[in-house]
Amino acid sequence: MVSAGSWGALGYGSVTSPGVAPNVITVGAAKDMNSCTLDDDDVASYSSRGPTWPEHLLKPDVVAPGNRIVSLRVPGGYLDTKFPELRLATGRYTKDPLRQSEESAYFELSGTRHGRAHRHGGDRSRCWSRTKA
Repeated sequence: MVSAGSWGALGYGSVTSPGVAPNVITVGAAKDMNSCTLDDDDVASYSSRGPTWPEHLLKPDVVAPGNRIVSLRVPGGYLDTKFPELRLATGRYTKDPLRQSEESAYFELSGTRHGRAHRHGGDRSRCWSRTKA
């Protein structure tokens, strides 16, 4: 299972190796449009897509959340120091007036790698629950 890639801006046929292999499952990033319905969800514009060359396989095989993923921030970490603009504003996740002046605890990131992690994690948890039963 690999990320489909982030070459979607190039259009169709933008999946690269190892995702082009017929026996490899590629995961693309889904964009959910922040609505309650699934009808408007789509593959994110940056997510690579098939068909592959020379087999003309449709890719990605599956999509998973990968757009605007919110996760814990590590103060002083690499992302924190190199990309401070990606910190999520405190007001976006709490209305508590006493916490509005606190430093953000979260980051918001996008990419096909996030989708692959969600998909792979789901597979792992299913395998674990089956072996424990």
